[in-house]
Amino acid sequence: VSVSCASEVPAPNTGAVVASDNCSGILTVTSNDVIIPGSCANRFTLNRTYTVSDCSGNSSSAVQVITVNDQIGPVLTPPTTQILDVGAGAGCTVLMPDYRSLIAATDACGGTIALEQLAPNAPGSTVTGYGSARTISFIGTDVCGNTSTTSFTLNLVDATAPNAVCQNITVDLDASGNASITPAMV
Repeated sequence: VSVSCASEVPAPNTGAVVASDNCSGILTVTSNDVIIPGSCANRFTLNRTYTVSDCSGNSSSAVQVITVNDQIGPVLTPPTTQILDVGAGAGCTVLMPDYRSLIAATDACGGTIALEQLAPNAPGSTVTGYGSARTISFIGTDVCGNTSTTSFTLNLVDATAPNAVCQNITVDLDASGNASITPAMV
């Protein structure tokens, strides 16, 4: 028997064991599981020994081998297109946010999924400019090392209004009614 997850290992079923004896009497069936560990929680071999005993104490055994081998990557679901306001930073430059919390990640066998936001758009990397889009990519790894990838589009915008800075000034007009103002005065 082969399954993908430890949770799929069937329970012992002594009622399914077929046995016969030369003498009449009740046959007793028992089972015993021995787990041979593998590389992770969902990769191992379970040797299930069924033993049939008659009323005279004679017994016979057979081993059922159950292989658990998780080879399926996690399911990663990205968000819809996101927007990043680069106008909030000096020179329209900001640091790339960490978007891992927006990725829904599940694994058929359960357990923790490690998510990584990939370069060149890793968290903390520099983002400059607006009016373009970036593809933000992720890789998810389950406890057995199986991986899956996903991505979403990030639109770069300048949604920050400019900040006008000026000061009140007093100017004197010349005889013709003209005045000169320099940018430094404002």
